[in-house]
Amino acid sequence: MGDRRGTTRAESRARLARWFPASDDRGLSVPTNYVIMLAIVAILASGLFVASSGYVRGQQDQAVRAGLEVAGNRLANDLAAADRLAGATTAPGDLSVSVDLPERVAGSTYTVAIDTAGTTATITLTSAQPEATVTVAVQTNHPVAATSVSGGALVIRYDPAAGSTLEVSHA
Repeated sequence: MGDRRGTTRAESRARLARWFPASDDRGLSVPTNYVIMLAIVAILASGLFVASSGYVRGQQDQAVRAGLEVAGNRLANDLAAADRLAGATTAPGDLSVSVDLPERVAGSTYTVAIDTAGTTATITLTSAQPEATVTVAVQTNHPVAATSVSGGALVIRYDPAAGSTLEVSHA
């Protein structure tokens, strides 16, 4: 049987098959495309996380270093102020200066180590995680006792009867 133009049904189907080829995998295209899309998104997301983790770690290192520098400079300034007060006082007795440093810097605990060489005190602040070290030097007229304390509230003491040294300890 033919259609209106005189072609057979088989010829019509052949013509349609050229324009719309029959395929056995047409039913798989939607799930396959979905799985491929999920794989591409997963690869892009993991690449983004890996790339941004290094950036975040670098920013955290910079924040810790900046926080340690601020804490070290505050302690150095207060140590110099205590030294000036110790030199200016003529009355016998103890002198103490409170130093309120943060217990953590950018979420990391840290230690404060003070070493002396003559009248130069070297304050070294070291964070636990990430590892960062900042050193601040301060000149004093009075010797400073070498010590190591954790960050937080500190006190600088000067007792002329106990050897006239400046000593940093926990408050």
